[in-house]
Amino acid sequence: MGRARKQKARDKNKQSLPQTPRKDIATTDDDLQWAKEIDGKYDERD
Repeated sequence: MGRARKQKARDKNKQSLPQTPRKDIATTDDDLQWAKEIDGKYDERD
């Protein structure tokens, strides 16, 4: 039987991408409308 390949140690201090908490995601119509307006402004820049 062959030896198991040595596994590289995982970096536990690696910065993970920031995740938006569920409670902070916009769900009301007002927030969605506002977000669409902001998004539209970014699209116009290109």
